[in-house]
Parts: sequence; structure tokens; C-alpha cells
Amino acid sequence: MDELNSFIMNDLWKIIILKIPKEKKLDKVIEAIANYFKIEKCSLLIKNQDSYVIVASTGISKKIIDLTNIKVGDGISGMAVKEKKAIFMRKMSITSNRDLWTDYKTDNFISYPIESNGEIIGILNLTDRRDDRGFSDRDIEAITPIIERIKYILEGN
Repeated sequence: MDELNSFIMNDLWKIIILKIPKEKKLDKVIEAIANYFKIEKCSLLIKNQDSYVIVASTGISKKIIDLTNIKVGDGISGMAVKEKKAIFMRKMSITSNRDLWTDYKTDNFISYPIESNGEIIGILNLTDRRDDRGFSDRDIEAITPIIERIKYILEGN
């Protein structure tokens, strides 16, 4: 966990304290998370009225960004919102719109909700590890303190 602590205390906090717009901070945080977990695709969705849209990503095609509009209970991300807990699943068993998943090389996906004052304000999605391994329970545990830093930015700090 020393590597995780170093990532949070050094890499993420250096981004958080930058005097740049929130959107640019979120882009940098998502890129840092992708590098830390050695993944090709990472996205952050935030609540926009009654659905969630991608506001920061790396490795995600423009087509997916433009088409993504997640409602509570829909797909993996929507399940994470509904259940208010991290979802770790195989993507093909959860979606009927398989053509949107052709850009993904692995079948493991983590969708982690970001909760503030009892409301889900965002969702962090991770997929496609560069080493082709699946995600583990340890990976999910490592995301928890990272989520707190994302929440800090989303809440306007």
C-alpha cells in the first residue's frame, strides 16, 4: 500500500492543488488513475439531471462519450448507482447493446459510485488493464481513497 499512499499523497494532491479549472483537474486525475492502475480506459461520469454523462476520460472513443447517458439501474454504471456500491463484472453479460463494447479488449470492468451526502454525484469506470489481467478485490479497495479525492474536486474544493 506504500505505492498507493505515494500515488494519493503525491500524484493526486499535486493535481488537486493546481490553479486550473475543475474540468482540467478531472482530466488529469483520470489520466493519473489510468497510469496508476495500468489501464487503457478510464472514465468519470457526473450526474446531469436524471442521468450520468462522461466528463473526463482516457482511451474512450468519442462515439461512446457522445452516446453515454446512463440512467439509474442501466448497465454496469447504472447498477453501481442503484446499489450505491462498486460493481465488478463481466460486461457482455450486462448489456444488450454489444456494438458499444467492441472497443474493449477485456471482459472485466469496475464501476465505482461517488457518493456525497447520500446522493451519487459521479461514477468512476475502469477497464482494459494493459497486462490483460482482470481486476481484483484489492484493486477495488485501492480505489476507495482515490474516490475521496475525486469527490473533493467535484464538490468544488
